[in-house]
Amino acid sequence: MTDIEGTTRDIVEDTVQLGDIMLKLADCAGIRETEDTVENIGVQRMIERIGTAQLILAVFDGSRELSDDDKRLIELLHGKTVIPIINKSDLEARADTAFIENELGKAVIISAKTGGGADELEQAIKQRCGISNLDAGAGFLANERQRQCALSAQAAVDRAYNALHGGMTADVAGLELEAALSSLYELSGKTASEEVIDRIFSRFCVGK
Repeated sequence: MTDIEGTTRDIVEDTVQLGDIMLKLADCAGIRETEDTVENIGVQRMIERIGTAQLILAVFDGSRELSDDDKRLIELLHGKTVIPIINKSDLEARADTAFIENELGKAVIISAKTGGGADELEQAIKQRCGISNLDAGAGFLANERQRQCALSAQAAVDRAYNALHGGMTADVAGLELEAALSSLYELSGKTASEEVIDRIFSRFCVGK
């Protein structure tokens, strides 16, 4: 990466630790009008990533006035979960911070050069992620997909319990437990092996 506009083409991803929480970050190209085909691909990838990101850190150059490209980016971010960041606080301020905050919410003022504002940015990220008071040892669900997987697993376990106490066969309860296990593995991104399933269901007379 360089400080020259238009040189970021691919999305660069990495994980960072924020307190006890690991976050996956993706550094994308900025928006700007260009006739460069390869650069346009990078911009399009960034626009697509905006649609899937859970939190967007939108960085603006505080040492210059907002460009048309900056304003286009602001329009794309409407309705998203965003932390606007005004960088280069070590230089004379020229960006319209009031306009940015009116469009995207409270901005964090930083200087990547001096490190100023780093603590404020960390706190803002924790608040937006809902982890400012999180006990990392307690475990949590990071997104809607994980929540739905957990709810599916819970519903399947409830059905298994009701089946056993309702006079139905262990086969029926076992199928529901298998469904619950599948949901939990989907939540964690793993795949339940036949060995694991057989070990769990070894206590049941499950017709498989």
